[in-house]
Amino acid sequence: MAYILDPDFFGSAVISTDLANLDLHGPHCANFPGPGEVLVRDHRPPSGPVEYRYT
Repeated sequence: MAYILDPDFFGSAVISTDLANLDLHGPHCANFPGPGEVLVRDHRPPSGPVEYRYT
């Protein structure tokens, strides 16, 4: 499954989050780590996509 941000909705908004330190579980997640993983592919770096895996 892949999600692409809709440019018609976001316009010229910029996501400046540091994806390497993203906390997908948050403070209310009681059952982590779960049985799966999430792969975030960041296409912002000029050198090409960077992948971050969260479990």
